[in-house]
Amino acid sequence: MKNIFLSTAFILLLACGCEQQDIPTYNDLTSDRYVYLYRAWTDSTETSFFFYPGQTEILYPVSVRSTGTSDQDETYKIAAVAELTTAPAGTYEIPAAPVMRAGRDIDTCYIKLKLADILNTTKVRLVIQLQPSEHFLPGRTEYREAIIWFHNIIAKPAWWTSTVTSQYLGEYSDEKYTLFLDVVGVDLRGATDSQLRNYALVFKKYLTDKKNMDPPETVYEKDGREMTVTVLGNL
Repeated sequence: MKNIFLSTAFILLLACGCEQQDIPTYNDLTSDRYVYLYRAWTDSTETSFFFYPGQTEILYPVSVRSTGTSDQDETYKIAAVAELTTAPAGTYEIPAAPVMRAGRDIDTCYIKLKLADILNTTKVRLVIQLQPSEHFLPGRTEYREAIIWFHNIIAKPAWWTSTVTSQYLGEYSDEKYTLFLDVVGVDLRGATDSQLRNYALVFKKYLTDKKNMDPPETVYEKDGREMTVTVLGNL
């Protein structure tokens, strides 16, 4: 009975101690804060001004994460790695003090890419790197740098999938994509099936109207084949 009483008293003592103990916050555990790029440096990305008809600047998003959160906005630092960057200085602009907003451990830094004549013929790269700042240290090595390729060269967009080929726009060609952008004036990244069908029908009507003109102005591919689409129906 005495042993039971002592065990019970010990448990109650522990319980009282637990009730008074505060849960440690991030700042109690370490005084250092770290920032990481959301992608590893091996995951290079590419974009083209060709996908942004009429635009001379692109705000390119770079996701950044931090260890822990703060109750106030805190700045970090990103800079170009000059020896690895081939993009001329006038073709990009990196914010001087991007912000990790209060209460967040993931935020976005927008790097401004600028159209220039060199981009019409050359793919250039911008290599960015997280650097020490007042509030943060760079995190793991493989998440400190990122490679951004950009240009103004026509290329098959990622949204032109096998489904788009079989159900909406047919086989891809540079000529078809160039004309499609001229006719519809929009890029279809993230488009729904309904939107893809609608714009494919708009393009189909354009091709049909050109073919039915008097005299006909049928649109042809570079190899001499008539330009066609696969979408069924009409507007």
